[in-house]
Amino acid sequence: MKKILSIFLMILVLLSSCKTKKQVQQPSYFPQKLTTEKVIEQLNALDNIQTAEIKKMNIYLKMKDREFNVTSSMTIKKDSAINISIQPFFGMELFKLEITPNNIFIFDKVNQTYYTTDFQYLNLRTGLGIDFYHLQALLTNRYFCLARQKDIACSILAQNNHKISFGFDNETLMQTMSINPDFNITEILLVDKINNLSFNALYENFALINGIIFPRQITYMLKGQKHLSSAKITIDRVKFNQQVEFIPTDTRRYKKGSFDQLFKK
Repeated sequence: MKKILSIFLMILVLLSSCKTKKQVQQPSYFPQKLTTEKVIEQLNALDNIQTAEIKKMNIYLKMKDREFNVTSSMTIKKDSAINISIQPFFGMELFKLEITPNNIFIFDKVNQTYYTTDFQYLNLRTGLGIDFYHLQALLTNRYFCLARQKDIACSILAQNNHKISFGFDNETLMQTMSINPDFNITEILLVDKINNLSFNALYENFALINGIIFPRQITYMLKGQKHLSSAKITIDRVKFNQQVEFIPTDTRRYKKGSFDQLFKK
């Protein structure tokens, strides 16, 4: 069970069937040189996911010397809530993650225990400064910028006919995003220079689903000084921009556990 709980921690620090789906043919080149403002405008124009309901996604996780697969599902309501359910055996939910802009809850249904914290606690362990909205963007392949100062905001770092490198780099933190000519973000790299920690997200197999261009395969990698962890996610069934319902789990049915102890598992 400790192995399955590790999935939640990785996603945080990182980390209905669709009848209409069409593989996206990537354009071969950008039609013209672009300004930073135009790139951001194009990326924001693709921020068209109000809700996402991933009915089935397979996660292949590697942590230190451990490897295992689990089946899970995820529901997102933009700027409001993210729920992730882990069902390793016969569709039975054993663990659930409920995230809002202010709180993070992990429910261990096997041991009837819940753990709670917030993004500030998690960011004390890394220098990345990820909040709910950044996590939401990482999970949905949408644009975000971690730059804390407007005068050092994300901008074009390099560009050619086939790729734009976009982001920022300062003495403590670096963010780079690779953007293809269809303005899909194909890779995100975050580097915490103080703690020598890096987080990498790769997005592949883009498809048109309910009018939304979305990757069907996502790989997250977290690299520290001593360890490398990765999660390869394959999305089988997903639908967008339909009504979703979030019912918070009643914590009175569970005993409260220590999040510090959970992090050590």
